[in-house]
Amino acid sequence: MEDDRATEVPEDTSPDDGATADDWNYSNGHLSGLKGITIPSTAPSFGDAGNRGRHYSNENTFDTSDPHMQDLLNLLDKQDEQEQAKETDQAPSQNADPQATAAPAADNDRKSTKNAKREPKKSAWEAAMDHAIAQAAYHRDPNSRASSDAAARYAKETAEAKARADAEAAAKAKAEAEAKAKAEAEARAKAAAEAKAKAEAEAQAQAEAAAKAKAEAEARQKAAAKAKAAAEAAERAKAEAKVKAEAEAQAKQDTHEALFAASSFIDQVEAQARAKAEAAQQAAAEAARAQAEAKAKAEAEARAKAEAEARAKAQEEAQKQARLQTIAAAQAKEQAHLQAIAAQQARQAQAQAYQQFQAQQAALAQAEMQAQGQSRNGMQSNQLAEAQQLQQAQMMQAQRIRQMQQQAVQGQTQGQTTQGATGAQDAQGQTQATAQAGYAQQAAAGGHQLAQTAQQSAINQAQAQTEAAAQRVLDAQNQRSSIDESRLARQRGASNPMAPHGNAPTLEPPTQQQPQTPLVPPANLQAPTFVVPDNKGKDDAVTKERIAKAQLVAQTLYSEHPDADPEFINAIGQLVAFNASDLHLVMGDHPMLRVDGKLVPTPNTSVWDKERTLAAVQVMTTDEELQRFEQELELDVSFAIGDLVRFRVNVYQDRNGVCAALRTIPLEIKTVNQLGLDQRIADLALLPRGLVLVCGPTGSGKSTTLAAIVDKANAERHDHIITIEDPIEFVHRHKNCVVSQREVGTDTLSFAEALKHALREDPDIIMVGELRDLETISTALTAVETGHLVFATLHTQDAGSTVDRLIDVYPENQQQQIRVQVASTLRAVIVQTLLPKASGHGRVPATEVMYATPAISALIREGKTHQVRTQLQSGGDLGMHTLDQDLARLVNRGDVQLDVAEQRCQDRKEFEKLVQSRVAY
Repeated sequence: MEDDRATEVPEDTSPDDGATADDWNYSNGHLSGLKGITIPSTAPSFGDAGNRGRHYSNENTFDTSDPHMQDLLNLLDKQDEQEQAKETDQAPSQNADPQATAAPAADNDRKSTKNAKREPKKSAWEAAMDHAIAQAAYHRDPNSRASSDAAARYAKETAEAKARADAEAAAKAKAEAEAKAKAEAEARAKAAAEAKAKAEAEAQAQAEAAAKAKAEAEARQKAAAKAKAAAEAAERAKAEAKVKAEAEAQAKQDTHEALFAASSFIDQVEAQARAKAEAAQQAAAEAARAQAEAKAKAEAEARAKAEAEARAKAQEEAQKQARLQTIAAAQAKEQAHLQAIAAQQARQAQAQAYQQFQAQQAALAQAEMQAQGQSRNGMQSNQLAEAQQLQQAQMMQAQRIRQMQQQAVQGQTQGQTTQGATGAQDAQGQTQATAQAGYAQQAAAGGHQLAQTAQQSAINQAQAQTEAAAQRVLDAQNQRSSIDESRLARQRGASNPMAPHGNAPTLEPPTQQQPQTPLVPPANLQAPTFVVPDNKGKDDAVTKERIAKAQLVAQTLYSEHPDADPEFINAIGQLVAFNASDLHLVMGDHPMLRVDGKLVPTPNTSVWDKERTLAAVQVMTTDEELQRFEQELELDVSFAIGDLVRFRVNVYQDRNGVCAALRTIPLEIKTVNQLGLDQRIADLALLPRGLVLVCGPTGSGKSTTLAAIVDKANAERHDHIITIEDPIEFVHRHKNCVVSQREVGTDTLSFAEALKHALREDPDIIMVGELRDLETISTALTAVETGHLVFATLHTQDAGSTVDRLIDVYPENQQQQIRVQVASTLRAVIVQTLLPKASGHGRVPATEVMYATPAISALIREGKTHQVRTQLQSGGDLGMHTLDQDLARLVNRGDVQLDVAEQRCQDRKEFEKLVQSRVAY
């Protein structure tokens, strides 16, 4: 091939015009690459290799002035400039977009095509260079193949180097393109993953929205069904009304026709009668005038007679009332006299008992003197027989005193009946009779108390005398024995009234002092803690029945606990008589009663010390409970006195010592309506499953409301109810349900343990006294999710904070899950508080009610509990309302004073607007 290229070079026939070295252009870009190649030239030697730049002969000189050669050089320069311009245009700018520089596969194809188009130009350039070299070699030595081979080898090496550079550039461009494509693919994959996650979140939101829409649609369908039923009923009523109206119209038309026919006949009759009447009118007028005059005369006589009879009757009635008043006064005076006689007889009986006591003392003293000369056995038998006789005599005396007491009470009852009958005749006489009856009642009460005092004194004296007789016998027998003396001391200590663990203190012999004040509280006390609404003042005063119950409670407490302190017994009696809600036993103060929400000291009590408080606690607790209190320094127990009254007792310790707080638990479970609450709250007892919370501060009636709901379930369902309380307050009897009541500390160790095991006891309804900790709340939610109905209490102030309380006890990473769980299980939240009534007697409940509607469940699920209040404000038709709305209702109705309600409201401005608008909900 090299031979072919050498032969193809045309022969240069241009004459040698004697060109010099100055005519050779060494700066040409393409010719400069010919250095080192032996080319015929007239240029001087380069000074390096010996043969470089030498001329072989003048005949082979490279003639640069040849026109053909000059055209060839100009062509090469022109092509070089064009190639540089193209490369400059195609070179990427520094500010170009990186994405634009990374061409995809299609751009690579286009570049390959463009390079393929550029190849012929590069081959032509190389061909031109080869032509020039070949021509130079041809001029130098046309027959030499070495020069031609060298030129061909140089051209080939140059082409291979350029091909390698192009291949490396192409490989580098390809690697960059692949890296860029890979980065773009990863970016697209990441974007696709984010888009997928976003789509899934949107799909979930759409699913929730669809579920919500479905629930709302079902609610709308139900409402539509109800509306349709109502419309059908209205249509039926309308049709019936239409039929009735048509019947009435027909009847009216028939009546009209009958009247029309009758009116024609009447017109005829009236015409005839009119003629007759006109004829007799003149005669009738004259008769009427005469009759009027006679009637006026008769009426005047009748009025005069009536006035005389009225005056006589009034005088007779006045005399009768005077006689009745005289009789009532005489009867009251007689009754008072009888009571005074009874009291005097009681005093005389007491004095006789005291005289007998003195006589017995003298007889016993004489018996002691005689006992020294008698044998021990005979003396003991005689004195014991004498003691038995004395005891029998004292018992007979006590029975006589009891009979006198009953006679006094019967006389009192008869006197009150007579006074009541007399008082009904006249207002003034009633006032006088009432005053006299009060005096008689006081006298009777005094006589009754004296009789009781005498009876108790006689019994105690008999016991004391018997014990003293036996003691003296033992003392006479063992006066020289130190063992018998110590035993005698122990017996005296046992009979000492001031011994802390001895028998009940006995009454002292009668003295000239007045008897102890009877257990009668003032007559202006107020209603109980949880008053039945609209009681019309029935609980506004201490009634005789309540006083009788207080006395019965005191007697029962003494019989069950003979070692109880008398002031503790008196305080319990006062609590029942006052119908108080709480009793506080503290050191350094009187026992305090909470009546109508206010603490007042218990009458007829002293300031308590440590020993008296501890003795009262020992009466109300067992030994095991006291040991638990010594370990934990806190104790919650229940304390009952027979079947009369029940208390929830909290024993605690302050800086002075042991203290106790007693809360009265009503034995009767009231209904929701009796408590003044909405009936829809009671209907929560009929739910198949779910969580219902009754909330509020301490002493707000939560337990009472919860007991009313559970009692409704007990009466109307056929299920198993388990209650877990600390302690048990209201006792539920089995009705239609089986009720299992468990007390923490007695029947179980804790709320959480009892609730956990309750799930295995086949329950339908579970009532938890209080959700105190995370474990109890978690177990309660689990019980709801397994299909049970759970009732519980919390110490929260409003519905929103109740939901937050359930969720905030969990760690932050679990709260979203629990929020969804609460939204699906919660059914209702009732928050209540008690306020004193405006009348000053009793207290009424104010509530905030929230039912788990779809909207409220969505707010809980989304963590927007602060918007629950808005739903409550607009949910009056569903039975929901805020505490401020209920307070405004009570104020506008006059049940609660405005200043009291303002202290309990949540938003003062909103509450004032509700009160002013007089529209609560």
